[in-house]
Amino acid sequence: MAVNTTKADTFFRHKLILIPGGAGFIGSRLARRLCDLEASVTIVDSFEMHGGANPFNLNGYESRIILFRKKIEEYLVNHDLQNFDLIFNCIGLTDHYIGFENPVLDYEINCSSGLQLLRALAVGGGKPKVISIGSRNQYGTGKSHFNEGDRLCPLDIQSVHKTTLEHYHRCYGRSSGLNYAFLRLTNTYGPAQKMNGRSIGFFGEILKSALQGREIKIYGSTERIKDLLFVDDVVEAMLLVGMRDLNQEDPIYNIGGQPCRISEILQSLKQQQKHINVKTLPFPEHIKKIDMGDVGLFTDKIRQDTGWTPKTSLQEGIAQTYAYYRENSKHYI
Repeated sequence: MAVNTTKADTFFRHKLILIPGGAGFIGSRLARRLCDLEASVTIVDSFEMHGGANPFNLNGYESRIILFRKKIEEYLVNHDLQNFDLIFNCIGLTDHYIGFENPVLDYEINCSSGLQLLRALAVGGGKPKVISIGSRNQYGTGKSHFNEGDRLCPLDIQSVHKTTLEHYHRCYGRSSGLNYAFLRLTNTYGPAQKMNGRSIGFFGEILKSALQGREIKIYGSTERIKDLLFVDDVVEAMLLVGMRDLNQEDPIYNIGGQPCRISEILQSLKQQQKHINVKTLPFPEHIKKIDMGDVGLFTDKIRQDTGWTPKTSLQEGIAQTYAYYRENSKHYI
């Protein structure tokens, strides 16, 4: 992981870090990295059945992490947040279809939980920095690339709730001096991502099909563009933002990846598993309605403020992810 090691070691050593949702995909990778940087890490995770939390995500780090298996609302009843130096809010329900089928559940996980966290910070004086994550889906469609100042027009319920949560950050920033940043992430993939359930993401579906020897279904064309970002590059961005003074005007950052054609993704996968069977199909209507198309994110702002750029090549990221699931698939599939 390509974080500026000297600065990160100096900054995070002995820091008290809270990670709501820290047993999930991104949260667990962040927690492991922070432990390696000698931070003191507390995780609060309810292990919601539709989420990505998995005990194996923390394998080998159990003794180095304080873990509360409960909702953040339950944790806040008996715990003060003011002792923490940083809070990385990684709570999230990533199944786009559950948002339409059960919007109340999606609101509770993707919005209300974060609101309760912000309220507790504001009431307590707002000392810790809080960094939360949203999605590129908040932008909707209409452009090939979006920057942070573009109008948000979310296509699905999940993105509506993430956008609402982002506005809650702004409100508490203005009214209570909350020190925050909000990161809009592109399609993230890598070790520890969810591999069961209906909605496991574009790359998750491809990888799972390959590992199980099933036909890989590609909707539309293999010449479509995907903006993929390896999870360790996301963690690097979170750390670099966490090291900044966040007391600035509208600290919202795009965390975009490296655009590539689906054919390039499949070719990189073939380097790991030679025999894969690919079938191109028309878009199902329910997917077509919420698909953003070949949309990317401008990342000039975070590059200028922190020096961050994605470092992991597509080939390297797919190789690491494939190797991880070849060894550990029984814990995920």
